[in-house]
Amino acid sequence: MLELWYAALDTPLGLAVRTDNRDKLKMRLYAARAKAHDPSLDALSIVCPAMSRIVSGSFGRNRQMPKRKRQDFDRHTLYLYAGDLERLQELYTPPGAGPFIREMVRAHLRGLDAQAALDEERRR
Repeated sequence: MLELWYAALDTPLGLAVRTDNRDKLKMRLYAARAKAHDPSLDALSIVCPAMSRIVSGSFGRNRQMPKRKRQDFDRHTLYLYAGDLERLQELYTPPGAGPFIREMVRAHLRGLDAQAALDEERRR
């Protein structure tokens, strides 16, 4: 299971894993990550599209992301490929595509930060 975390860490946007038992897979993945005690893996989270919400170890099972105040955001127009926005809205409703896109960008940036920290540590 740990190799899946490292494979996701090495990709810019993570990876997709198919399973017939999502809860069992999540449980095994999070247990393997906890056992590894590797801080670089903390930047990763599990996204389950069929559940229509983002699931992350820091928020617990099946809880939606906490509400944020409007001033916590920077506004930016994002052009997506034709059909992608509609597909995201179908998969993540409620709350919609916006929170998912924000969390994917945040997870990507945290992954880059974790990798940069590891690279810096290896250079020492």
